[in-house]
Amino acid sequence: MRFEEYLLEDVLDIKYGKNQKKVKDDNGPYPILGTGGLMGYATEYLYDKPSVLIGRKGSISKVRYIDEPFWTVDTLFYTIVNEEIVYPKFIYYYLSQIDFNYYNEGTTIPSLRTQTLNQIILNLPDLKYQAKILKMVNPIEERIELNNSIISNLEELAQTLFKRWFVDFEFPNEEGKPYKSSGGKMVESELGMIPEGWGIGHFGELYSVKSGYAFKSSWWSEAGVPVIKIKDIENNTINKDDLSFVDFEKRDLASNFKVNSGDILIALTGATAGKFALIPKFDIDLLVNQRVGKFYYNDDNLSVSHSAYLFGLLLQKKFVNRIIDLGSGSAQSNISPTNIAKMKVVLPDKRYFNMFNAEFSGLIKFITELSYENEKLIDIRDTLLPKLLSGEIELPDDMEVTEDVQIS
Repeated sequence: MRFEEYLLEDVLDIKYGKNQKKVKDDNGPYPILGTGGLMGYATEYLYDKPSVLIGRKGSISKVRYIDEPFWTVDTLFYTIVNEEIVYPKFIYYYLSQIDFNYYNEGTTIPSLRTQTLNQIILNLPDLKYQAKILKMVNPIEERIELNNSIISNLEELAQTLFKRWFVDFEFPNEEGKPYKSSGGKMVESELGMIPEGWGIGHFGELYSVKSGYAFKSSWWSEAGVPVIKIKDIENNTINKDDLSFVDFEKRDLASNFKVNSGDILIALTGATAGKFALIPKFDIDLLVNQRVGKFYYNDDNLSVSHSAYLFGLLLQKKFVNRIIDLGSGSAQSNISPTNIAKMKVVLPDKRYFNMFNAEFSGLIKFITELSYENEKLIDIRDTLLPKLLSGEIELPDDMEVTEDVQIS
């Protein structure tokens, strides 16, 4: 295999994102993307071909790939790929091995300049060999994407089921029929009509939130026990690409702040305040930092998992907005666990609370297992990619590649 040397500007034309105000619409078909991820939807797209996205300001360490029409804001570069030299998906894989923090030219906010990026030297194989590498890596990516799609569908199902039971009050009655529409008795309450026998109380009567451990700044290290910070809560799970670490000797000091599969965390401070994460399975201990809250169920007598109810509740946008509002009124949102506990909520009859958790705890377990499988697949991909891209693993000359692999 022969490599050719190119400058980044030979293979990518870097373009600036634009202000989204004129095109933003919640009902728009096109995603609006920033360095922090999805920011909303647009009625127009900025570009409609496969592209590699590079952070301009803020989160600049990793690139992203998109193959659908999109809009990017001015903190996120998009690129036009020179497909005479490289396949879009291949250059995404290649650039994903680069830590762009190395090219940071910002002082307070990490920033990248096109002039610097354009001069990065790339060593690329020819298109035929790129296609062979894609054939090896794409099946792993496709499985990850499939799992993510299933997780998204399961979250939507959990949201729908919760709403049916505890918002629309159509939980199954004694005859298995929808309670409210089958004539179930409803009574007035300060939060509106609720089923007879249900009550109004404080969120703290069901769950409490406890902040994580106050790690000292001098404790952070390059390796050791990973610690979840607010920035790591993303897409209802944990992004472990950029976790912080403390030495193993500090683990015992924070032993009460470990998380397990099925636990639910919430960001309490800053722009991420109100975002939550369902913890997948991990092969290592994870600790929780100070401004991340962990939910605890307040009745240890229940024999079934209690995550399904809480997960469904946190998928209700109105409820999460109420939590976010608790932190408003200051320069930086800061949500108090005490204030969360004081929130007025509908308290369901324990039978139905228990029944919901029993029937749908398997759904939560399935989500955590799929997330765990993805972690393993990502580890395999991230181990394989550098070896393929460097030529350490050389693929046979007679390896067949179909057209659909080449253009992926």
